[in-house]
Amino acid sequence: MKRIHTIGLFLLLLAFLLGFSAGRTTPNSQTSSSSQAPLSPTPMPTPRDAIVPTPQPGYYKVTRVLDGDTIEISSGERVRYHAIDAPENDEKWGTVAYKTNRDLVEGKIVRVEIDRPTRDVYGRILAFVWVGKTMINERLVDDGLAKVFLIKGEAKPKYLSRLQAAEARAKGATRGLWTPKP
Repeated sequence: MKRIHTIGLFLLLLAFLLGFSAGRTTPNSQTSSSSQAPLSPTPMPTPRDAIVPTPQPGYYKVTRVLDGDTIEISSGERVRYHAIDAPENDEKWGTVAYKTNRDLVEGKIVRVEIDRPTRDVYGRILAFVWVGKTMINERLVDDGLAKVFLIKGEAKPKYLSRLQAAEARAKGATRGLWTPKP
């Protein structure tokens, strides 16, 4: 009987302590949550952290041209031309790069060839894009509307030597981006 009494007192004391500690406030809960950041914030996931489906190579219709090196395809995905960089639309040669890209691919069926890495930091598919036998990445570089662009630490792109040769031709002919400045 004495043992049951002791257990009962222990449980009563435990319940009292738990009830008391639940009602206490901590320094962080006394202030408005909007005025203080948490002590250990949870890092925001990046596109590379997110679980995204593996891009599928194949034939797609180009539904929209975004700029000189990015398109949207019929799967709803955005595709960034791999291993090149065209000026943004508001930069010098950017409008020409955009219009040329639009003329080459908009509304057409293109072949999307995926290399490594498969996506950029923004989640876009990185690919070599073909219309018939023309690699659009190479065509834009050859026209002087894009430069060869490599990401540090990235594996050597499949068509790097073709792109470098196209860039050398554009430089030699002083086309587009390689036009001498007045």
